[in-house]
Amino acid sequence: MSYPGSKGQAGTFQRIIGQMPAHSLYVEAFFGSGQVFWRKRPAPASIVIDQVPGLLFKASALPGVIGIPGDAISLLPTLALPAGALVYCDPPYLLETRQGRLYYDYELSTDDHRRLLAMLQGLKCRVMVSHYPCELYGAALQSWRGITYRTRTRGKTVHESLWCNFPEPAELHDWRYAGQSFRERLSLKRLAARWLARLEGMSSRKRGFVLNAIAQRHASALAGSNASSGATVLNAISGAGGP
Repeated sequence: MSYPGSKGQAGTFQRIIGQMPAHSLYVEAFFGSGQVFWRKRPAPASIVIDQVPGLLFKASALPGVIGIPGDAISLLPTLALPAGALVYCDPPYLLETRQGRLYYDYELSTDDHRRLLAMLQGLKCRVMVSHYPCELYGAALQSWRGITYRTRTRGKTVHESLWCNFPEPAELHDWRYAGQSFRERLSLKRLAARWLARLEGMSSRKRGFVLNAIAQRHASALAGSNASSGATVLNAISGAGGP
């Protein structure tokens, strides 16, 4: 599906998903074509928000997904999101950063962007937001971790930024997208293949011992990632209605 501002370009959705920590509840505001949602590993529960109800129908039919039509700036603060939830926002970019071109049925004014940024900073969960590098976002999110990468849009190369209100995660939600470039991801895949081959070459007892040691090494981190129970997640979305 062709959609203005889509994150479906090669190298773009990979960089975004590769910054996502493990989570049991995922919220994608300004859903649009939902390129990040469709390409990441599904969370046990998800909420997708957009002002155009028709964009939510396909995702809302999936188990564990609730679609909410409406204004994300107003809706997000009403959700009882647990601390372990992850919110990703890809709003219509400031008009001044795209030469004033209108692409969407529902655009955001500069004041809307200010309200969005203030609201996101007030959320008590983990938040990621995409935008072109610009003074408004850079000043408002200066205390957040930011990365900038190159991508292609409308036939030209541009720089986009991703801001996160959490440190670089040690445990990723989707390890397929570890690595900052195609070459780095390919190197990691080859590394994993070599280690898997070594494991396959071990006796079952030796392989079991190594795998158990790895599992124990990560048990505490995984326990923290999965601290939010299913009941907590359901409580967060219990008041949300579908489209």
